[in-house]
Formats: sequence, structure tokens, C-alpha cells
Amino acid sequence: MKQLLMLLAGCWITVATMAQQPDTFRLQSTDSEAFLIRGNISGAVDGTFAHFLYYDEEHQQKHDSILLVSGAFEYRGVARYPKRLFLTFTEAVMQGPRLTQLRSMFIEPGLTDISGDISNIQSLVIKGGQVQAELEAFDRLTIAPREAIRPLSDRYEAKNLEYMEAKKANKPEGELEQMKAYLQLVHDSMEPFYEQIRVIQLDYIGRNPNSFISASQLRYFVGQMNYDQVARIYQRMSEAVQQSPDGKQIARDMNRLLLGSPGSKATSFSGADINGQPLRLEDFRGKYVLVDFWASWCVPCRRGNPHLRRIYSAYKHKGFEIIGIADDDSNPKAWRQAVQKDSIGVWKHVLRGLKKTEGGYDRAEDKSEAYGIYSLPTKILIDPQGIIIGRYGGEGEDDEALDKKLAAIFK
Repeated sequence: MKQLLMLLAGCWITVATMAQQPDTFRLQSTDSEAFLIRGNISGAVDGTFAHFLYYDEEHQQKHDSILLVSGAFEYRGVARYPKRLFLTFTEAVMQGPRLTQLRSMFIEPGLTDISGDISNIQSLVIKGGQVQAELEAFDRLTIAPREAIRPLSDRYEAKNLEYMEAKKANKPEGELEQMKAYLQLVHDSMEPFYEQIRVIQLDYIGRNPNSFISASQLRYFVGQMNYDQVARIYQRMSEAVQQSPDGKQIARDMNRLLLGSPGSKATSFSGADINGQPLRLEDFRGKYVLVDFWASWCVPCRRGNPHLRRIYSAYKHKGFEIIGIADDDSNPKAWRQAVQKDSIGVWKHVLRGLKKTEGGYDRAEDKSEAYGIYSLPTKILIDPQGIIIGRYGGEGEDDEALDKKLAAIFK
């Protein structure tokens, strides 16, 4: 759920700046793959747009938008497979809505009717096909923990907006740190409910591998699972589900996970380090190397730095090195400040290499991509021959397993 909101945040930026009448998806109603979404929305003022956010079959973020006329709209398209869309509304002045105002839905060939009041998008009545009905049943499984999260999420969002305004106003660092500490407390209080949701949803996926809903949800759990766990579910999926856009994306994610899992050869990377000096992974051949994927804004990453300092101090003279790869390409200043504040400049540091472009991202030098990094922190342990022998954090083992591994290596 949290990963989904992060993914859609980038997608919304495009929608908010490029709203337009749809000039795609013009198919005849007799087409066997054609769909029609018909909306009748009360409370919509003149100039209201309906926005549809989705991923195409190559997993590229797409959007379309259409103007409501007296609260009504019709949106046509094609769906070779059940297609997941995210619906939201804005007025003509394009101000990005809260992400909680996105409504998830599935469409299939045929008619989907949407009705209700614009003031409560989550209460809209959506009458569509079989997969949409399954989605609604699936969502009902997690009503209780989601309701428990709602007030905490609202509190977090309000404080986060306050924090961002304070940061823009260059408030004292101490004041900002207090705000961040409060945000972390609220975040931590939501975790037990997110874990409840995770358990319920993974149980559903495991019991229903041939479901398009399961495939759609599994994509967002890849970052919390290892290769074998994902592969066991994927192999039980029908060919139709595997060949759907979500199924194909799961296969791509699995391949990336495999590249960053024990037994695989570590993918080469290079770049300028934090001191402007060239750094290449090959230069550390003959040593055990722990590649730490982290970011200055990642609280669990920063919390783990004292542990990294301890193991570096214990083993650095025995042929052990750490290379920190920071997801801070958009804010190198924060990266440098975090390295200094956490006293971790004793090992090597380089940026991830992900470059933002007008159309999205340039991943040509993205060091995280080749290791299947879906969550931070994640640490990859590489042996002197360049073979991955451990994966820790997120979907891998924990720090205790890392400590045992290093103790066995350097005994």
C-alpha cells in the first residue's frame, strides 16, 4: 500500500500538468476488447476533470483525463486484460490532490458505471465486471486495519506538510529534527496495522494465485520478499495471468531480484565518489564488499549506521570494505550532510545515478536497478571473486544474519 502511493506520486505530477481531453482509446463499442466507463457524479462544479492513471503493457506510467459535463462523462478504451486504473477528480485549476483521493478500480471489456458524490471518492459505487467485484471483496478483508490507519495517516500528512513548509522557510535544524522525530513516531504507530494488512493480503495471494487481483497486489510486495518466495507464487499463476501486464512486470522484477541475490555475479558499477574520485566495483576485487543501498531521508537507514560503523571497525583491517550507494541524486547536499553527521565517511560513498528527465527517469547509470533494490536499506555482500553471498534488509535476511556471516568469514 505504501509503495503504491509512492509510485503514483510521480504519475500524478504528469497528470496535473497535462490534463486534456482524451485523444486515445477511440474504439468501436462492438470491439471485443473495448470498454466504456460511464460516470454520473453529483457535487461536481463546472470545469471538473476526471483523471485516469494507469500503467501500460510495458509498465510505463500513463494518464488520461476528461471534462465532466453536468457531472457526467464517458471514457472509452481497450483492455486486452483486466486493467487497473486509479480515478481522481480535480477542478480546472490543477492542484494536485491528496493521494488518499485516488480510487482504485479494475475495468474489463464492456460497461462500467460509476456513481456517487465527488466529496467522498472512496464511497463511489462502481458497477463493472467480475474482477472489479473481486477487488471490492478483497478490499473488504482489510477494512478494520485501514480504518485504524486513517486518523494516523491524516495526522502524519498534516505534520509532513508543516515540516516541508518549515524546511522551505529554513527553520533551525533542531526544530526540523523535532518534527522528523514526531513524524517517525506516527509512522511507527501505523506499522502494526500495515503488518496486519500485509498478512491478510499475502494470505489471499497465496490462496488465489490465478487471480488478476493477486497479480496486481503481488507487484507491490516484491520489495518485501526474496526471489524464491515470489517465484513460488508466480509459478502457480495461469498463463493468462502471467501474460497480463502485472504478470509480465512480476517476471521482470523477479529477474532483477535474481541478479541481486546470493549466487549471482555482482553487476559492475562505477561513478564519482563523494570526494570526486573515480570508484569502480572491480577495484575492490580480492576483498569482501558490503554494498549498502541507503538514502539521507531513509530513517531506518540512518538508524542502522551505528551498526555499520561497528562492523566496519571490526573487519576493515581483515579485507572488508563498505560502499554506500545513496538514493540522493536529487539532493547531493543532504547526502553529504548525512555522511558527515552520521560519521560514516570512513568508507566509500557514491550516488545511485538515477537521473530525472522531463519524460521520467534516465536509468542508464542506475546502480540500484541491476541489484533489484525495491526497499531501503538493502545490503548486498560480495565475496573476493565478485559473487553475491548475502542479501540483508527489506526482502533479505536481517542484521543478525549479517553479523553471523561476517563472524564466520573472519573468524
